[in-house]
Amino acid sequence: MSSVDIIWRSNSSRHAVLTALVTYAFRKVIMWRHAARTRKQLAELPDNALADIGLSRDMAMREAERPFWDSRTMPWKNIR
Repeated sequence: MSSVDIIWRSNSSRHAVLTALVTYAFRKVIMWRHAARTRKQLAELPDNALADIGLSRDMAMREAERPFWDSRTMPWKNIR
């Protein structure tokens, strides 16, 4: 194995790690924007619409007040 092969593999590994990190960060930002948007929409629903989906105003406001990064109830929270 030549030194060129070793250097190429090192750069390839760094590129793979960087790509994975950028992908992870991008997915997190998408998830956070989704959480913020849907929580805002939930807070704006009228009481009769909340009742239709089985939520009280208090439950909706508790959910809407959660920070955008708190996504424990989202199905894709374990993004890797």
